[in-house]
Amino acid sequence: MKIEREHYDFMRDAIAGAISKSDLDALRQAVRADQRVKDPEKRVRWDVVYRSVPSAWICDNVYKYADDSHLDTALKRIMAECFD
Repeated sequence: MKIEREHYDFMRDAIAGAISKSDLDALRQAVRADQRVKDPEKRVRWDVVYRSVPSAWICDNVYKYADDSHLDTALKRIMAECFD
């Protein structure tokens, strides 16, 4: 994973503090009901990060050395760590 540990920890803590398991379940249901969404779990991951971590922070910190594919890998791990 290319995301630096400090940035990973910041995002993990922000996500864990911003969304509950029940809110996540409701979001998953809503996203799965939308027929236009091709990859519901990816959409959920990105909706969660947009609700939890300021986009300016991601641009100023993560996008200096990583791209969306690296960020998505980190988000997969964060979601598993926080909600599974």
